[in-house]
Amino acid sequence: MAAAIDSGQYPYMLQAVLVATTLCKAWRADDETGEPYSVMELAEYARECDSEGPLTDGMYYVVTREGAIGLCPGQEWLTEWLFVPMEPCPLLDEMLRQLDQQVEALLAQYPSLKSSADLT
Repeated sequence: MAAAIDSGQYPYMLQAVLVATTLCKAWRADDETGEPYSVMELAEYARECDSEGPLTDGMYYVVTREGAIGLCPGQEWLTEWLFVPMEPCPLLDEMLRQLDQQVEALLAQYPSLKSSADLT
């Protein structure tokens, strides 16, 4: 995958995921499985990965302008792409509907969040 990379170098995957969520809302694993991940699922996966601490030995996570997330061993041309944005498809539509429902449920549970969300 050849793509422009943002200037951030993230020692934690969750940091990279938070940046990527501003660019897209669903990804596929960039491996033979192509497993889909929603924002919530990818954030949970990142928390699990980060539980052992930050990357070491000059490694870091990167994010493309499109929202792909990669693991860089120190030289960007050697980046291993972990998650790529999902292409438009019925599964993506369903994942986005479920995400909207999850957000609405959270807003109903925490009314103060709704007033904060209305301000933005």
